[in-house]
Amino acid sequence: MELRLTFALLVGVCGSTARVSFELFERSVLPKWLDSHALENAATHGNYSFFPAAIQPSTSAYGSADMAHLLYFTGQLESLPASTMTNWAVHINSFQNSSGYFSTPDGGLCGFQPWHATAYMSSALALLNATTRFPNAYYRALAAQNATVWHSVFDPLLLPHSPAGCDSIHACAHKITSIPATLVLRNATAAHEFVAWWFQWVENNLNVSSGTLCPADQAKALGNGVCLGAGAAIHFVYDALDRAPWPLRAKVQEFALALQQSNGLWSGSSLANWLNLDGVMQATHDVSATPHPDLAQQACARFLPAAARILNSWPLTEAEFAPKGTHGLPGAVAAVAQCAQVFPQLVQTQRSWRCCGPFP
Repeated sequence: MELRLTFALLVGVCGSTARVSFELFERSVLPKWLDSHALENAATHGNYSFFPAAIQPSTSAYGSADMAHLLYFTGQLESLPASTMTNWAVHINSFQNSSGYFSTPDGGLCGFQPWHATAYMSSALALLNATTRFPNAYYRALAAQNATVWHSVFDPLLLPHSPAGCDSIHACAHKITSIPATLVLRNATAAHEFVAWWFQWVENNLNVSSGTLCPADQAKALGNGVCLGAGAAIHFVYDALDRAPWPLRAKVQEFALALQQSNGLWSGSSLANWLNLDGVMQATHDVSATPHPDLAQQACARFLPAAARILNSWPLTEAEFAPKGTHGLPGAVAAVAQCAQVFPQLVQTQRSWRCCGPFP
């Protein structure tokens, strides 16, 4: 019955424009996903596990932050009572220590740590109208330094496998972006001189072929996927800090469009990989100012049915995402939301979906 209903909802008709529906995901699949990770007081305090609670009922910073992002992307977070949002923020902040970092035992499955978690938790807190309990002591001290020190920290991140500790420019980009994003999300007027330097450093190091922060040797050694991921990390900061337009915007779009596969995805056969959001976002951002708005719409038109096939089915969603934890689903949903936001004629949802928050 569910498969027949999924098929019926997959493509609706609105006037002459075919829309891909995600209403079954909203009504049935997403509530099941939330329930399967819910721990005590989840509904009022945002207490969620990273893996399904029946398997590993451990409270998790990522579990909580991922659910906040999911509800934001699907237009539901703002309908929560103010007390719930406050309690949820307190819960996320309970994982932070006085140095400003977060305890994330499952964070290795989500990004380069502790940098990724620091920015991602800050993003979730911003969505909940809150901020981190403590400033990040290292970030704040670094921002107070000068260009010589900043270069000594950031330049090695362009050379993965160096003492930087990350193994690709995609991973290194988590640290590159976490520092300015976290500083500004906590205090919008903080670290003005450092943030200005950071943008100039990024633009001085862009790959002119792809418009992304990706040295040519990285693409050659590891493939263009690392460039797509690193580029998205940088561009999320541009958006979060209201820095427009993106440099080399046309090159970024062409690069992202070229990496979409025939199955509609950017990440092999996995919808659980955030590269799908990275591809969608960089192909469609500020689309009216790009040379190929028609190709961007076609890219979404190919991606959306591939996403709907899985997201409108609880068995497929559970099989695709649950073994990898909570972090994959927000990326897939945000990619759909980005298409819905830019090309609303392509998507049918009960609520207005949006992408992408301050820094997903």
